[in-house]
Amino acid sequence: MVGTIICISQLKGVNVLCTKSVLFYIYQYDTSTKGIQQVYIMKITKTQLRALIREELQSINEAIVKPSKVQSEVNKIKKRLIKKAESGKFYENFGQKEVDKLEDKYIDISSYTVEMNKIRDILTDFRKWARNYSPN
Repeated sequence: MVGTIICISQLKGVNVLCTKSVLFYIYQYDTSTKGIQQVYIMKITKTQLRALIREELQSINEAIVKPSKVQSEVNKIKKRLIKKAESGKFYENFGQKEVDKLEDKYIDISSYTVEMNKIRDILTDFRKWARNYSPN
């Protein structure tokens, strides 16, 4: 897993001439090697920095998965599985592959927020449904 670390510092010496400049350091942390490496440095204005931070926060907010999104995906997969079972393709461990894929996609094992716990509950219910489903 690779993460991004952003460090910001005032330009020394330049502040006298231009109080709006900052140095913008981007580092990447690789959890597999447990190392940090500097990717690049930019001299930008504070206005540009605010815009960059706003864009980054927006992308983080878009990346946050809402339980309703997971529930709608589960409902779509349930419909697909029901059709599959009705066509005679009912098998042992029915639906477990789909549940496992969803868990890999949505569950962050280090997060225990309210939303993540709701997602866990949704996927646990889906696993129980798949385990107990009978196409009769």
